[in-house]
Amino acid sequence: SKDALYDGDPSNEWYAAYSDTAPWVTGILKNGTKKFNYILFKSADMKTFSEVEIFTTQDGTTWTSQGVLSTSYFNTEGSAVVRFLSPIEAKGIKIAAVTPSGISGFFGIGELTFYAE
Repeated sequence: SKDALYDGDPSNEWYAAYSDTAPWVTGILKNGTKKFNYILFKSADMKTFSEVEIFTTQDGTTWTSQGVLSTSYFNTEGSAVVRFLSPIEAKGIKIAAVTPSGISGFFGIGELTFYAE
């Protein structure tokens, strides 16, 4: 369940279907936009992909890439902070797996927290 990403309990995890070759997950505000400084990932397990791409949206429809990240830090630390170079005005964020690693396993996240100014 995607609701598990925002329930405050990192032991409830969202996982992509094992057969999904291009998994992604979004977090979208119910109302308006906010200036986001960083995202906190908890209990992230992304071993099946070596890179993810972070996108933001101001309208929930059009997505803008903010860059590609290695998943190695998520996989070794369990919790990881992704900071933007400068605050980004957005309604939502998408995390998309982009580069398969060749390692079998899962693509999942326990908890996502978005921090605004």
